[in-house]
Amino acid sequence: MGDIEIVAIPKPVLNLFGEPTERTEIDIALGQWSISLTKNGPKYKQFTLGSTQIDLFLATEDNWGLIYMLRTGSPEFSKRMVTPAAWGGYLPAGLKVDNGRVWYGSAALPVPEETKLFELWGMPYVDPTARCS
Repeated sequence: MGDIEIVAIPKPVLNLFGEPTERTEIDIALGQWSISLTKNGPKYKQFTLGSTQIDLFLATEDNWGLIYMLRTGSPEFSKRMVTPAAWGGYLPAGLKVDNGRVWYGSAALPVPEETKLFELWGMPYVDPTARCS
């Protein structure tokens, strides 16, 4: 069985007054397919199309860079990116990654692009095809 990981920023469905609801356009689209969601949370959805498992990771404009980096390249590279430097990883002292966000103390830092993440880490950008360790 194959596996596909997709990262998306869902657009909320607006109510009559133009205010966002909890439903998104992704929820509507998935509801139109004859699939069974095995996971259906606000940040992660999983289903199978034929023999292919689809993992759908939902990001926001403020955490896209982090979520996209975590889903591209090798799992080992992603793990090192979120492991503190003191423990052999790349994560600088003073920063932490929790609940899909980068934190400095109690402040969530915006990471709209992968380049911003590498900038925060103080390291040059690494292309997904080179993220091996």
